[in-house]
Amino acid sequence: MMKPDKQDLIMEGNETERGSTVKEDKTLPHKYANKSCDVSSLTIQSLNTSNCDTSPEKRILPQGSVDDRLNPNKLCRYSYMDCTSRSKRLPPGDIPNERDIVQEPSCRGFPFLERTDDEAHGDKTKSRPNQSVVNDSLSSKSNVENKNITDEVLFINNLPRSLLVHIFSMLKMRDILNHAACVCKLWYSISKDPDLWRSIRLEDSHEYLRITDCILDRVTSLSNNISSILLSDCSLVTDSGLSSVLTKCSNLRILHLLQCSRLTDMSYTSIADHCHRLKKLNLSGSVGLTDVALQRIACSCRQLEQVKLNQCTQITDKSTQVLAIKCPNIELITFQENDQVTDASVEALSSHCKSLHSITIHKCSLSINGFFHLSKIPTLINIDISNNKNVSPHAVKYVIDHCKHIQTLNLCLCHSIDDDCIQHISIYAKEIKKLLLVGCKLTDAALFSLGKYASNLEHVDVGWCEEITDEGVISISTMCARLKYLGLMRCDKVSDRTMLQLAKQNSHIVYSTFLLDSQRLIAQATSQGFEFKLDDGD
Repeated sequence: MMKPDKQDLIMEGNETERGSTVKEDKTLPHKYANKSCDVSSLTIQSLNTSNCDTSPEKRILPQGSVDDRLNPNKLCRYSYMDCTSRSKRLPPGDIPNERDIVQEPSCRGFPFLERTDDEAHGDKTKSRPNQSVVNDSLSSKSNVENKNITDEVLFINNLPRSLLVHIFSMLKMRDILNHAACVCKLWYSISKDPDLWRSIRLEDSHEYLRITDCILDRVTSLSNNISSILLSDCSLVTDSGLSSVLTKCSNLRILHLLQCSRLTDMSYTSIADHCHRLKKLNLSGSVGLTDVALQRIACSCRQLEQVKLNQCTQITDKSTQVLAIKCPNIELITFQENDQVTDASVEALSSHCKSLHSITIHKCSLSINGFFHLSKIPTLINIDISNNKNVSPHAVKYVIDHCKHIQTLNLCLCHSIDDDCIQHISIYAKEIKKLLLVGCKLTDAALFSLGKYASNLEHVDVGWCEEITDEGVISISTMCARLKYLGLMRCDKVSDRTMLQLAKQNSHIVYSTFLLDSQRLIAQATSQGFEFKLDDGD
């Protein structure tokens, strides 16, 4: 027997190593595979990583040729496309190494990723190639190359990074941190892109997610150019936590602090100290806001265009007058459920805010003089004076005569509004599109007037107007050509039979009654896979 040559031994050893490489699973677990992936833990743990080079090629790919860099399997082993549609087989001979493979993430709420049958048996195919396929490979080479090029183009990770960032921006923050960041190294890198964190939206669910000062600080540290922050029902956020965050947000344009019960004037004065470029401010439900803090905000944030102060019960005319004087560019302002907002606030707004187009004064202490001051704002487009006990038909007519561009008018729960007032609105409010009249003292005559004169009307709600009958509903449905919505909830004199016929005849109009709303809800639930079983007696 001939002694084996040294070169043969080397080749045999290489073959053995190559074979073991194919059989052995060297996939490494993802760094978050065994960790809890709720927002609070993942935010704190994942965002503490060092600021290394985020280039996907440098972080994921091994040293290789240009062709390797164009191979999508080198960029991301798995993706959302793999989860939902297909997995792509690696080209023969291109076995990924430890740096290329990311094991399936086990994050809560993320679908388990598995290889397809083709991938699972891919190693056997490679180890025993069919000889006829090898002989015919040259003739089909061009087709295979074209298919590979098409697959690479369709692979999601081949998209430009800026486009992937835009796609990620459509996701909720929780989905970005819990799910997308666990898919692969590229997606983890994109999940920390500063462009994704210029708009912060945190809503405390009081169940599985509690927003604290620590989480707020971590999230706002991802970008040095935050333009928008929304905090809703964040009862654990304190004055010190919010003040610390606002010191980093000098370019803030939009700030919403909704029902954050622990905040006091310390937080609101920090807005005045650091956020001089604010344009939109919503402090609805801020029971700790006082006149002192609001005046400081008005003096410092003079670019404000939209201000919402709903349920801010400590605010009085004193601070709203300063707000009107110091912020003349206000275009939208809302007050709700505040007895301390009176005619003086409306007078200040009418005198100084010449660009005001939307105003809400819901359940406040306005008198007849307040509505006359309101008529001095000719730029008004949207007016909400609902649930004000001093609203009279004469005051509404006066406002309509002087504000020629009104498109939305809310008179809900103004029980003195009658058919004659609605006829005046129909004739002289030429641009009216939306009219809310829930609980007013109306009959079919009001609907006749709207159908005859209000040619631009699209949305009408006359719920709880008990004198409305089938005749009035049929009239406005046939005469008002642009009507898209008609609210008739608890109009008990309107028959279900008539409404079913009108809904079938006027498919472009959404009728809101108890019966029709229930049918739409059941149809929507059925389309989503829910089943409704009737009792034996039905």
